[in-house]
Amino acid sequence: MHCDRCGRQASEADRFCAGCGATLGTPEPAAPLAVSEPIALAETHAEPAAAPAYGATMPPPPLPFSPPVEAPAPPAYAAPTYARTPEPALPYAGFWRRLVAMLLDGMLLFFPQAILRVLLGLPVLSYDDEWGDKTALTAEACGLALAVVYCATLEASGAQGSLGQQMMGLAVTDSHGRRIGFGRALARQFAKVLSTLLCGVGYLLQLWNGKRQTLHDMICGCLVLRQAPERDRETGDARMVVAS
Repeated sequence: MHCDRCGRQASEADRFCAGCGATLGTPEPAAPLAVSEPIALAETHAEPAAAPAYGATMPPPPLPFSPPVEAPAPPAYAAPTYARTPEPALPYAGFWRRLVAMLLDGMLLFFPQAILRVLLGLPVLSYDDEWGDKTALTAEACGLALAVVYCATLEASGAQGSLGQQMMGLAVTDSHGRRIGFGRALARQFAKVLSTLLCGVGYLLQLWNGKRQTLHDMICGCLVLRQAPERDRETGDARMVVAS
């Protein structure tokens, strides 16, 4: 074995080293490390934190025993409201005004029909014409065709009415108060035949109809309205005034 201190060779029976006298077989405790310089701890001086600035972006903390302050809710978007102007009621023509207009048209059509009868060799006024007479039937058919074309053409024109209706301040329109075409005006004249064949009941229906429509008006979807005065029509609007 060897001495742990000096490394000298020794026998197993020796308890002490012959060189240095150290006890053999027992490790010598390690000497403490010598500290040459004390470790100096660096003193750190932490700078105090800046005080928070409370304002609009950062609310102050709640006080003790006080309920938390909630942020105000953003105002709800209010949709703009538009006042809807009620549509004015259409001014429907009265029964008597329409009756006078029809009588005026009958008087205006009497003269060309009378001239046609004279040209055909028939009397102007005759109540004993035989239905088997072809000349009389021709005169009646021509007179009816003249009345149909006369009324349909004027009602589909810019005047929107026959001469009798124009004199009474009336206008024939569709269900929305707009101008009608020639096809609808022509169909309205043929529908008048049905109103006449019912003993005139088709004309009397306007007395109980809220829109003052006759039977031929309802069949063709037409209205007869009272026109506005001339000074109102010059402004370009399509206003009507209530018929008396």
